[in-house]
Amino acid sequence: MPKRKKSPVPHLISDAELDHYNKLSLREKTLKNGDKVVEILYRDPFSGKSRSRSVSENRDALLGAMHEVSSIVSTKRPERIRDPKTPLQAVVEEWFRYAVQNGYERKANGKTERLPYSPATLDNKLTFYNAHIRKRLGNKPVCDITAEMVTLFLESLQTQGVGAHAVQRVDRLLRHDVFPWAKDNGFICVDPTASLKPRTASSAFRKDDYFTVQQVEQLLDVRTLERLGKPDYAKGGYWVDDAPYFRVHLMGLVETGVRMGELAGIRTPDVTFLDEADGSSIRIRRGRLQDYKDRAKEPKTAAGDRTIFISHEFAIVLREHLEHQYDHCNKDEAERLNPNGYVFTTPIGAPINIRAFRKQFKKMCRAAGITNLGTDEQVIAPHPHTTRHTFFTHMKEAGVPQDTFMNVGGQSDPRATMRYMGTTDEARREASEKYRKRLGRDSKNTT
Repeated sequence: MPKRKKSPVPHLISDAELDHYNKLSLREKTLKNGDKVVEILYRDPFSGKSRSRSVSENRDALLGAMHEVSSIVSTKRPERIRDPKTPLQAVVEEWFRYAVQNGYERKANGKTERLPYSPATLDNKLTFYNAHIRKRLGNKPVCDITAEMVTLFLESLQTQGVGAHAVQRVDRLLRHDVFPWAKDNGFICVDPTASLKPRTASSAFRKDDYFTVQQVEQLLDVRTLERLGKPDYAKGGYWVDDAPYFRVHLMGLVETGVRMGELAGIRTPDVTFLDEADGSSIRIRRGRLQDYKDRAKEPKTAAGDRTIFISHEFAIVLREHLEHQYDHCNKDEAERLNPNGYVFTTPIGAPINIRAFRKQFKKMCRAAGITNLGTDEQVIAPHPHTTRHTFFTHMKEAGVPQDTFMNVGGQSDPRATMRYMGTTDEARREASEKYRKRLGRDSKNTT
């Protein structure tokens, strides 16, 4: 029988534990500065060369490093060897070229079929990569990216105020698309994201993502919007700096609580004006996709098709908006730019671009002095979807029954509705006062 391998560092790891890693060798080593480390010796299947990795004399660190190196040693050598020092940016570019030509695989009913990616899906993935991943990880060699690095990167995005759904999509892009493909094509031996658990869209940081009453008043103030400048139609009517025109868009988001895509998809026949006060209404029956093409989409559920009654003030502003919607273009050009008759458009009459409006929305919030809805440690940047959180939060605190504001907001799942509702300081203060009064500790009755 072969002799049992003994551990050269019995004070850190036992012989039985070393048996689990039979392809690894350990030896103690003293550095020039006098520090003692443990060196792990192994053969890299990627290059076929002998390699070593030094770990400080810490039991947990040593076992963790041995587990990681063991997964590398047990990996099957890829048939096609590529340069592991290739930057992640180049790997992602090659993956996109592969995705355009070959699509993706889907398993259904025990069968695997290959389907093509839609242009909107690939454009969406590219947007998330350029917005979040490229700056932080794009220049790093793909072989140097570890699971801990990816985990810290995703957590930092959430701390910076990036939406939970956006973080989830970034995680899916790395975990489902880029790194598995890089492993199959010989860029890396071990997928660093294989050990990561899928991230959910729930986020504790988005709970208080809403505008207060004072912030809503300041955001809708015409004087606030006028600080952003006047439109310059001599330069082609570029509307990004034309904030006063978009006050009606802000009022629509705040009063109705609709999603940005739903607001962009409202057409002229969907708006009903009545002479009676508070009798005007808007019907939500479709949304628009977030791309440059004029493409509509159906509501997520049957509850998405709904009618929302609007205030008399908003009805007046909306009626005036429709009367002057095409003042800066002739009728023929208006029919060409907006053939479907969308209500919320740019100053030149074209359908509103959802992505561009998000940038404009942040400009308007900065002009109103609203830059962070969270704390110094947890930055929550304002976003058009913040108005939907505002809608549900203040509906709840106004005493509206939950089934009613779910119906008005187009929600069918109470669990999804709960993620939208925050708690204002006024509600917290009132709850504390009621509790003290119940215990007889009200400030008026105590000495």
